[in-house]
Amino acid sequence: MWADGQIVDLSTSGAKLMVPGLYPLSPRFLVLQIRGGVVFDVRLKWRRGDLAGLAIEGRREIEGSTDQDLIDLAPTWRALADIS
Repeated sequence: MWADGQIVDLSTSGAKLMVPGLYPLSPRFLVLQIRGGVVFDVRLKWRRGDLAGLAIEGRREIEGSTDQDLIDLAPTWRALADIS
């Protein structure tokens, strides 16, 4: 599932994500930061309406990755980056 959201606060260990409350969030999921082509492996810490607190458990760059999941994601990321 994809949901459009906005990272409203970001640190090395966590983030706040603004995503409409109608989208359910899994306990663990990926967040794609279009600028820079970074994927964060995150764990949901809390959810209040449209705001979610996340713990960052990993950070991976799409460009040059040998991870098949990121290789598969690269065309979508490039298409989104072109419209941003």
